[in-house]
Amino acid sequence: MDNVQRKRSREKLESDEEDIEIVIYLLSFLIGTVGAWYHENYLLKDLSMSDNDERAYRRALWMRQFHTVLRAVLKVGKLYVKQQSDGIFHERDAERWKWFPNAMGALDGTFVELTVPAEERSRYRNRKGAISTNVLGVCDANLKFLYVLPGWEGSASDARVLRDALQRPNGLKVYSDKYYLVDAGYTNGPGFLAPYRATRYHLNEWKGNTPTNFKELFNLRHSSARNAIERTFGLLKKRWAILRTASFYNVKTQIRIINACCILHNFIRGEMPIDPLLDEVDRELESNLRIEDDDSYNEEQITIVRNTNEDNISR
Repeated sequence: MDNVQRKRSREKLESDEEDIEIVIYLLSFLIGTVGAWYHENYLLKDLSMSDNDERAYRRALWMRQFHTVLRAVLKVGKLYVKQQSDGIFHERDAERWKWFPNAMGALDGTFVELTVPAEERSRYRNRKGAISTNVLGVCDANLKFLYVLPGWEGSASDARVLRDALQRPNGLKVYSDKYYLVDAGYTNGPGFLAPYRATRYHLNEWKGNTPTNFKELFNLRHSSARNAIERTFGLLKKRWAILRTASFYNVKTQIRIINACCILHNFIRGEMPIDPLLDEVDRELESNLRIEDDDSYNEEQITIVRNTNEDNISR
């Protein structure tokens, strides 16, 4: 009898998981494709008094359905974007990460363009001149997000965003004797392992060259592993057109869209580990030479890191 009940429970669980997967595939389409199409074809076109009632009705219907889908994706976020104390490695990337056995993941920030009210544009203008939000992301070796924090103004430094993530009640966790791989824009210290400054670092700088000293060797190994976060952000933006240009939803909705796309990104990574889009991302990263002067990084630095031994982590 017990065996029969266990079998039925297992079959129900498998059925529920299949239902969830089907729903998320549909949500992926609605958020990524329909959402981008909607704001281009409806939000970018003002309705005048001469517009017929049917068009106005369709616009209102799209708005309601889009937000319903968006809320549904965010509700399952904790199932797909979650921190963990170990096990970030993946067989295909073991060689890159073997030099960092206590690494919890790779961490960095990226800009996602937003549309904001005119009076707030100065705060959202990043160092490149674009109106955007500064998004903090942490990923594992399989290019899945472990933590995401969008919403900060583009003018905010990466260090300021990280400080906020550490101070939040359910924010980024740093376990004892563990660390995140970060670039030279962050301070090297407990919980954060940065490369040597004033030393070759980015992978493109190593073409045709080999390390000549221990600092260069460390930076090469560090860059090879930390490159995971650049690939993760690249894949995220490559898949979701709605993240490549500013949409005309309000700021709160735009931030929710970023979160939803990260959730769907993780789901797809779990279901499709071999992603043809990743080849395109790698080619673009390879052609995009990024040589930055360490002294140009912002002056704000992280000096205090909170440690935790909590077993159960949720985003």
